[in-house]
Amino acid sequence: MTTLTELIASVDGRLGNYTQFASFTGTGDGSTTTYKLDDAPIVASSESVVVNSVALTEDTSLPVTAGYYYLDDDTGWLKFGTAPTDGHTIAMSYRYKLWDDVMTTEEINDGIDYCFGDFYIVGYDDDTVTNSTDKDYALPPNVEKVIKVEYDTSQSGTNWSKLDAWEIRPTNSYQVTAHTSDYASTTTATTLTLASGNGVYVTIGDVLKDAAQSELVKVTGVSTDTLTITRGHRSTTAATHASAATWSKWNDKYIHFTGAPGAGYLRLTYQKRSPGLTELTDTLEYTAGLPARAAKPIILYACWQLMTQRVPERTRSDIIPRAGGEYIISPNQLIQAGQVFKMQLDSHLNRLRQRPIGGRRAL
Repeated sequence: MTTLTELIASVDGRLGNYTQFASFTGTGDGSTTTYKLDDAPIVASSESVVVNSVALTEDTSLPVTAGYYYLDDDTGWLKFGTAPTDGHTIAMSYRYKLWDDVMTTEEINDGIDYCFGDFYIVGYDDDTVTNSTDKDYALPPNVEKVIKVEYDTSQSGTNWSKLDAWEIRPTNSYQVTAHTSDYASTTTATTLTLASGNGVYVTIGDVLKDAAQSELVKVTGVSTDTLTITRGHRSTTAATHASAATWSKWNDKYIHFTGAPGAGYLRLTYQKRSPGLTELTDTLEYTAGLPARAAKPIILYACWQLMTQRVPERTRSDIIPRAGGEYIISPNQLIQAGQVFKMQLDSHLNRLRQRPIGGRRAL
């Protein structure tokens, strides 16, 4: 399995984006509390800050507590809760990279979309519970096309029958806000009261999610602004929610039947796009649903984008002029270097024939 960690390491290796060691020295004046480091982004928790031979501890929130410091890893701004005394020495050591892992992950996921935008994964789902009233049911995330819909009275049944009287409809992606205390202290409440007027944006069958929690809830009834819901939908774990949490519809598509299927289960066969990678342990093969050979074009794409879009931004700082006038690299040279990755990417995709005219081939 190819993990996101391995993909990031491959991009870093091709670009020479290795961790660099640096230091900062300053002198307090009794009033200045903010200092700018020469390099960023800074590797999280890699810094050591000492003022007048006393090591300080970081305060990870603002405003900074007196006697502590705060470091913005993305920008390199160092802020003290108490201004260093006039004449006291500020000594700091840290590690930095030209691109942090967040930037690289962003380009890796863009590479998945760019290189495999018309490559779909076949998925199956038999968790949707139906009844004799509802005609609308939410689809799993990232579904692009439903291939087949089947119905049975039992999830483990052997008499699945194909259904044809259905269509896919888009959902209004309006966010709704709950103004209720029902969720502040319980994981069993089955009603959700929305802010006045929000009920018109929700229909039976919608699946809602609070961005702060992983639980999904399914709407089984709507009475003005009060929803009747099923907790822990799709095997998620019921959780407590803030009394004014903002809920969003979990998906932007749902399946609509001409007539309610009846009490039972739906078995869906569908095509979906790759969901991308978010956690360092996510894998290209399992999480993204792509074969191992997809790694190389994705890596080349990430290198191309980082070179042609990210590096020119950094040339506006003193990162290159600090070379003392020797071997200065111009932005145009960096862009040309990025185009080499683009040529390699195009060549590799052509060899793999990812996008043949008139059809799609398996990797």
